[in-house]
Amino acid sequence: MNLLIKTAFKNIINYSKQSKSTLLSIAVAFMSIVLFQGYIKDVFLVMSDEYSKRSMFGDFIIENKESYSPAAKKEPWKYYITQEQQLLVKKLLIDKLGNELPICSVLRISGMIQKKNQQFLFIGSGFDQDGCVKLRGSEWKVNAIFGKSLHEVKIEESVLLGQTLAKNFDCEKKDKSAKNLYRRSGYGKYNREIECQNGQNFNLSVLTINGQINSDEVELVGLFDGGFVDIDARILQVSLEKAQKLYDTNGVSYMTFASEDLKNDPAKIAFFNSQLPSGLQMTLWKEHPVIGDFYRRTIGLMNLLKNFVAIIIFIVVSLSVTNSLLKNIKERSKEIGTFRSLGFNKQSIRNIFYFEVVFLALFGCFIGAAVSLGLTLLINSLNITYKAGQFVEATPMLVAVDFQNYFLVTLGIVLLSVIGCNVVLNNTLKKTAAENLNHA
Repeated sequence: MNLLIKTAFKNIINYSKQSKSTLLSIAVAFMSIVLFQGYIKDVFLVMSDEYSKRSMFGDFIIENKESYSPAAKKEPWKYYITQEQQLLVKKLLIDKLGNELPICSVLRISGMIQKKNQQFLFIGSGFDQDGCVKLRGSEWKVNAIFGKSLHEVKIEESVLLGQTLAKNFDCEKKDKSAKNLYRRSGYGKYNREIECQNGQNFNLSVLTINGQINSDEVELVGLFDGGFVDIDARILQVSLEKAQKLYDTNGVSYMTFASEDLKNDPAKIAFFNSQLPSGLQMTLWKEHPVIGDFYRRTIGLMNLLKNFVAIIIFIVVSLSVTNSLLKNIKERSKEIGTFRSLGFNKQSIRNIFYFEVVFLALFGCFIGAAVSLGLTLLINSLNITYKAGQFVEATPMLVAVDFQNYFLVTLGIVLLSVIGCNVVLNNTLKKTAAENLNHA
């Protein structure tokens, strides 16, 4: 076996010209696959971050089982989680998962926002400034892209507006050249000041659960990213206390929390659901029929695209390597004949070429991995952004490093190279030693 390995190494050196072309094909294929899949993985991470932390869904959503029924759309207040139920839910979660568990309570709101002669319909949420801020984590503790977050001012009469909605009221960032240096670890450092042409006081009007119109004044303290332009043009955020005061209720629309241990244990999830107050259910947001629907469809499409591109590249590299081996093995027919005349059996000759191909594939993948890591670091340091669909903010061009993916791509390329080598060798080894030696 050692002799076969040494022979394979010598052949790689002796036929360096052919080896270089094969190495280049493999390295380029490796880079293409891992960089593209690294970008796709980063998109997955950003989307998961968007739901779990920025939108404060954590891992689980607790809500009324009928929250999205036709009846709930007409009279949503009948399907709120009552104050008594909230206390029972918090007690259950704290008793089973610990005192440090961040629990976020949210009340959905909608109505009219007005300033002087301008008025627009809005949708939004009121969330508690303790549990929800903890749920966002240190990276997204500050969720205002410009101005200040609600927890930073600690004034009940404060509001955050989506950037597009704020612009309708002539409110925007003070420094027009300020750029949002968005990263997975939160917003970067830049001028965050905001200004409004006609003051920063607004009037919010909502229809209460008693059929009355409640109105209250709030002060704009910051702007946040509402995601899609259409949503950003209507969305706002206030504190849970302000939302409950406007709606004249102590109920909430849903509660959320995060638990790494619980989300991977279906049996425990079923147990918690059995312990919740009557009428409530706990669902992973990724499995939620409404909230998780867009995420699942997007991830499904991206996975399809990722696999399609990987298959195409694998086919191209297989054809390229097979073509290189075909030329190489034909040129070395006399060498194969010499091996056979010296007493090497067909399997030993196969093993020599298998070792050559495996070494070339591994070297090519190693070169591709080194270059890919360098390009990944370069791309991630350049702060490249691009406009993606109907999103308000430019999306950062980032590439995630996934060493498991590096290993799987290497394994795939090695296997395809060996298969290609076997196909090419079959034809040559069918000939006799004399025919191999007499090959022109």
